[in-house]
Amino acid sequence: MNTCNSCDAQLEDLLDLGDHPIANQLTEAPNALVKVYPMKVGGCLRCGLVQLTEPIDPQLFYTDYATPTSWKREPHIDRLVATLRSLLDRECRILDVGCNDGRFLRHLLADGWQNIVGLEPTRNTSEEAIRQGFTVYQQSLNFEVARQLTQDTGRWDCVSLRQVLEHISDLQDFGQSLNLLLDMNGILVIEVPDSRTNMVGHDYALWEEHVNYFTPETLGAFLHAHGFEPIDSYVSLFSGVCLTVIARKVAELNLDATEKASLPTEELRTQTDSFHSWADQYEGFRTRVQDEIEMHSDAGQVVLYGVGSRSSNFINIMGLASLVSFAIDDQPQKQNRFMPSSGIPILSTAEASPRLRESEVFALLGVNGENEDALLETSELLRDGTHASVLPPSGCLLRAWGDQFKSGGFSG
Repeated sequence: MNTCNSCDAQLEDLLDLGDHPIANQLTEAPNALVKVYPMKVGGCLRCGLVQLTEPIDPQLFYTDYATPTSWKREPHIDRLVATLRSLLDRECRILDVGCNDGRFLRHLLADGWQNIVGLEPTRNTSEEAIRQGFTVYQQSLNFEVARQLTQDTGRWDCVSLRQVLEHISDLQDFGQSLNLLLDMNGILVIEVPDSRTNMVGHDYALWEEHVNYFTPETLGAFLHAHGFEPIDSYVSLFSGVCLTVIARKVAELNLDATEKASLPTEELRTQTDSFHSWADQYEGFRTRVQDEIEMHSDAGQVVLYGVGSRSSNFINIMGLASLVSFAIDDQPQKQNRFMPSSGIPILSTAEASPRLRESEVFALLGVNGENEDALLETSELLRDGTHASVLPPSGCLLRAWGDQFKSGGFSG
């Protein structure tokens, strides 16, 4: 029996999306053998959290990390810095957990914060942050690490973790660690993908690194169980839709009698109804996507524009490998390689141009919403050709989505 990462309650099996490779492990040959892992999804019957029931060993991801953050556009980050400015003095001590290559630390430094430190387990990204002059503890956070940090440096005024909590399998130990790190009334900043995008928007392109799929309600249950009270929250268009919650520490934890995350009956019913509906509609949605892409493949070439983890998993989970001729990506480290399992070749725009003139082209747009408008304005292929996005929210999703989750459904 699988139990919940957040509260130890029983999980209900929801969906088996099949066996798939690690999305960002590109190959050197189209038929290269890659290891695949089960992608099974469960829902908690006490706290409502949706999660992967057989997560991959995190050591396969986080020794050297394939996704540094500095290249990403983060249009929402100025709002977060301004929020912290309104809550804390510049002399306050901030620990950025999962600081990656120091992107958020640089924003804080530019805004006048001096007492800022990172914690990051991946070697390549943490070393980049250190090269920029930041102090970074090269460790993963757990309770023993938190205990040692507080003994060595004292407690912190603010702890931030942006796009981190969704990766954590042991949420109870992690929540206890956050409580220990923070001073009473200290500020906790959490940013996670908002999984209402998945539940409402027929988004089944889950990412194997994301173990937990939070909604405001399930994240709130986690916070309350670990001594935090939310004081502000908002959503932003970033890597889909991200949910930012600012919370204050209001209680020390009694580790001999820890509270378990849970939801009131009506809120829990809403969560379970939502994840049941999402699971029930998977097969029908997958069939509609396959039929639509097959129609375009019969008329010419289908190409994927943008090879990220979500778009790669969309191709594999939807079973589209045989219908996509090639992919285009402007990152040199991805070019002249192949997408895992599907074997789809990845070309630069220049390399793809002659092939694009051979027949009618339908482009699957595999970039996140915050980059979509700029790409549509600058790409001749996308400006002049037929295209549709495979990553909600978007204003140009495949017809298989209907009107379920266009950009108009997003509010910041």
